[in-house]
Amino acid sequence: MIGIGQFFLRFRNAIFPIAILAAVLLAGPRYSFGGQIADWYVDVLGVAIVLAGQALRVITIGYEYIRRGGRDGRVYANELVQGGLFAHCRNPLYVGNILMVSGFLVVIGAGWLMAVGLPCVILIYSAIVAAEE
Repeated sequence: MIGIGQFFLRFRNAIFPIAILAAVLLAGPRYSFGGQIADWYVDVLGVAIVLAGQALRVITIGYEYIRRGGRDGRVYANELVQGGLFAHCRNPLYVGNILMVSGFLVVIGAGWLMAVGLPCVILIYSAIVAAEE
C-alpha cells in the first residue's frame, strides 16, 4: 500500500486530470434518468459537490499554512500540521479532492463509472495517506 501511495503522490497532478478525461471519453454524453430536465438537476448537484470540495480546500488552506505534501516527488514535511481544519480532520484537503472527483463523476452521469471510480479514488488516497504516515 505504501509503494502505491508513493507512486500516486509523485504523479497525482498528472494522473487525476488524465483519469477524469478518460472517464468523460469512456462514459460519453447521456441524459441522467433519460431526460434533459433530470440531467440538468443532476448536473447542478454534481457541480455543487465539486464546489463544496473546492470550498473545503480553500478554507483548509486559508486557516493554516501548509507546506506542499511532497518534495521532488517524494513524501516530505518538516512538521505535522495541527491547526485550522487539520485539528479536526487529518486530511481535509484529500476529503475536498474526493468530493471534487465525486462531483465530476455525478456530472458525467454513468452509474458504472461512479461504482468503479469512487472506490478507486478512495483507495488511492488511502494509499497516499499510508505513504505519508
